[in-house]
Amino acid sequence: MAAEPELGEAVFDLAGAERQIAAHARAALIGEAELTAAGHRFLTVDHGDPEDDDQARRVDALSRAAWATRRVHSSRGGNDSRTFQITPATAPDQPGADDVVDQIEQQARTLNPGWWRIRRSAR
Repeated sequence: MAAEPELGEAVFDLAGAERQIAAHARAALIGEAELTAAGHRFLTVDHGDPEDDDQARRVDALSRAAWATRRVHSSRGGNDSRTFQITPATAPDQPGADDVVDQIEQQARTLNPGWWRIRRSAR
């Protein structure tokens, strides 16, 4: 039988935390799969934390280019990455979400200083 923790001693259930993390990851993947099935597409760019004005301008230019497509439903991330969720076409004359992601991905590749990771996924 395990000893009771002393007053003020932290008790941490590592196995429980790992189960919660795994459940959250599964739910996120299911959510992405459901949106993808509905025609949404994702593009994630891991650009790192901008360390100078040039890097900050590149990240800003990418974000502006993505939003200029008028098909970005959401953009999320932190200071070192950005994920764009692209909506499906709502009119026959609009390009498909895959075409819009192609366009944003090309812009990301043009702006990439050499170390960005660019992938078609929300994860």
